[in-house]
Amino acid sequence: MVYLVIHLPEEAIRGKPVHLRWMYPFEHFLGSLKKYVKNRARPEGSIAEAYILNEALTFCSLYLTGVETRFNRLARNWVDDEDRTVKKISVSDMKKIECHLSDIGIATSAAPTYLPAHYFRNTDDSGKSEEFDLIHGGILKHDPEFNTIKAEDFRFLLISLGTGSNRIAKKYDAKTCAKWGPVNWIMWNGNTPITDVFMEASSDMVDYHNTLVFEAFRSQNHLLRIEDETLRGDLASVDKLTPQNLRNLENIGKQLLKKPLSRMNLRTGRHEPVPNGGTNADPLKSFAKMLSDERKLRLSNAKAAVGK
Repeated sequence: MVYLVIHLPEEAIRGKPVHLRWMYPFEHFLGSLKKYVKNRARPEGSIAEAYILNEALTFCSLYLTGVETRFNRLARNWVDDEDRTVKKISVSDMKKIECHLSDIGIATSAAPTYLPAHYFRNTDDSGKSEEFDLIHGGILKHDPEFNTIKAEDFRFLLISLGTGSNRIAKKYDAKTCAKWGPVNWIMWNGNTPITDVFMEASSDMVDYHNTLVFEAFRSQNHLLRIEDETLRGDLASVDKLTPQNLRNLENIGKQLLKKPLSRMNLRTGRHEPVPNGGTNADPLKSFAKMLSDERKLRLSNAKAAVGK
């Protein structure tokens, strides 16, 4: 170690900056790959699957807004010169945001242009109050389930239920839209094109991202997407809440269980029937069986641990 301080300056002079020739980045990368191995009998396959999924998640994170990703998070050594203190949040501070479930439900459903924004005020025991002006949270986070997926331990059963749409109508085409001005994009032929485009694009990207990730991990049979794309008239309306319309929607939901199982084609972006996939009810029964078996296994392991 005595000679180390003698040789290091000479090495730096001859070899130039150390970060251009040291092995740490490679060792760190190999360490990350080793963490991907879950099946020691097939380490190469585990690494390949996890690496592909990590690349897919990285690509999809480019389209996420309001979520911390590797592209927008702060550097490890970043310090805010204006505020170097960390504010501690006490339990008493949280009292002001303990909202009623009714307010949460109404605010969650307050989709812009369809339902009104929701306002309410919360007051704690000390008299301090806080005002809330809220709209549908999907405007910020379109795909909450996607943000919980991690490559290191991919064991998910995902059931995605759509709210229904009328995509087969094909209300717009490029030739017509090319002649529009700002007013036509806002309102045309009784429709709201710009709103429809944003809402449909958001829904499509959620479906596309989930399908891409599950296929990358060869777990497409663990993803179930149920959506009716043939709704018309009042059935396709978001804010038509008459008793008759709700009963009709309930009947359509029951009929969906009898329809063939479909999955998105990543090349075309359209849902296509799965060959020999059965109906939508079949994977629901399979999911219920897997969850029941998992629960029994966990209870058995818990009892065995207590017995020891």
